[in-house]
Amino acid sequence: MRLPIQILSFFFISLISLPSLARFSTPEKIFQQVQERGVNSVVAEINAEYEQDQIIHHISTGDKQWLQVAFKLAPNIHPAFSQKIINALSMALIENPVEVLALAKTHRSLSFTDICNMPPTITGLNQQRAFAKKMIGSLKAAEKANKGKDRNNIESCIWAFEQAHSTYL
Repeated sequence: MRLPIQILSFFFISLISLPSLARFSTPEKIFQQVQERGVNSVVAEINAEYEQDQIIHHISTGDKQWLQVAFKLAPNIHPAFSQKIINALSMALIENPVEVLALAKTHRSLSFTDICNMPPTITGLNQQRAFAKKMIGSLKAAEKANKGKDRNNIESCIWAFEQAHSTYL
């Protein structure tokens, strides 16, 4: 008789904890948590629950909603997580440079020098050259497609990247 009671207890405890597992699964849920508890508390819980890698991956895809999450979570008291966000934004420049740079200019919490950089996770000369080629190619394609205010952002990013990494170009 003890085993069924233990199974039922475990089942109810699992049900209670399920909402906490899904707390950071969408940008909307993250924004809600930030609104309710603040950025530092949310980032601390993301780190504690080991969900940072999943969120960082979503940001690096360049999805517009996840990019907004990045700029919402970037200014926090956890420097390692902030650096991971910056690295993910650098990767997102390949997929969605216009949106990344527009949000950077709007939020002003991260500079183009921070974002338009090569992530330190990319090691090896061939990988660094390939990343530099992809980033500059993506930025130049976006520059040709944009004639308005976004073009200035793109040119600033290209300049910042070329200043820091001219050896790979």
